[in-house]
Amino acid sequence: MTLVLSFNGTVAGGNQINFDDIDINKWVSVNLTHPVQPPPPPPPNLKINSDGFPAQALQVYWVLMKHGYTNDSIFLMLYHTGDTNGIDINRNDGIVDDLAYAGVDVENDNVNSTRFKRELNVSISGSFASKLIAQDQLIIFMVDHGSNRMLGDGNATFHFEADNKYITELEFYNLVKNIKCNRILINVDCCFSGNFLNQNNNIGQSWYNLPNCILVSAASNVFSWYWINNFNGDNFAGSWFFHPFWDQLNKSQTILTAYNFACLFSPAIIPPTRVVQIQRPLMKDYLGIANSWTL
Repeated sequence: MTLVLSFNGTVAGGNQINFDDIDINKWVSVNLTHPVQPPPPPPPNLKINSDGFPAQALQVYWVLMKHGYTNDSIFLMLYHTGDTNGIDINRNDGIVDDLAYAGVDVENDNVNSTRFKRELNVSISGSFASKLIAQDQLIIFMVDHGSNRMLGDGNATFHFEADNKYITELEFYNLVKNIKCNRILINVDCCFSGNFLNQNNNIGQSWYNLPNCILVSAASNVFSWYWINNFNGDNFAGSWFFHPFWDQLNKSQTILTAYNFACLFSPAIIPPTRVVQIQRPLMKDYLGIANSWTL
C-alpha cells in the first residue's frame, strides 16, 4: 500500500502543512469463484455492492411463501441499496430477479437497528411481535455482518448497514424472551453468530435460556462465509451454511436433517472443505423437536 500526500503551493515563515482526518479503509480481495484461503468477510459499512445478504433473506422469504405462509404473516426487512439490476439467488433456476413481486415491508435506509428492535418489542403497539398469539410459531432469520470486538468482552453484535449500528446479544435476548407464542426458530447468519446466541462468550455451554426455541447459528466464534453473487461453482448467492439449510427445509426436511446437511455441505472452493470444518455451525434445541419440525 502506498500513501501519497500532496500539497501544491509555497509556505513562508516556517509554517507547517497538516493533513487532518485521514481515513484509510482496508478493502478485501476475494476470488469470487474459487477462494482457496478466503480472507475475512468485509467488515460492516464498507458499502460493498453485494447480492449475498439480500439474496439469502429472499431465499427464506420465497421458501416460506411456497410452504403456505403469506405476506400477512411475513415481515420482510430487506437492505438492498445499490442492487440496481435486481437480485438473483440462483443462476440456474430461470428467475432473473428474485426481488420482483416480493412483499418487502421495510427496505434500505429504514432497515436499521431502531426499527428492528421496535418490531421485536411486544410492548410497542403495532409492532410485529405485539401481534403474535399463543398458538403462533415464529421464525426469526437475521442475515448481515457480525462482530465480536465491539463490546470489548468477546460477546457478539449483529450489524445493520443502513445506519452502521448494531444490536447486542443481550438486547436481542431481552426482546425475544418476552415473546409468548407456541414455538420459535431463530437463525442468525453472521460472523461470530454462535456468540450472539450465547451468554458470556461461552460457546456451546451457556446458551440463552429460551425454552420455547430452537437456535441455529451459521458459525461459532469464527467468521462465516457467503457468496457475494452467484458467479461461482455453486451457482447461488448467499450463505454457505443457510442456503443449503433452507434448500432442505424447502424440500420438507426436518430442521435437524437440514442442519446436518448444511454442516456437511462442501462449497465450491479449492481444496474442497465442508462447512462444519470452516465455520462450525451450532444448534440448540430446547424444544426437542428438531427431528420432527418441518415447514
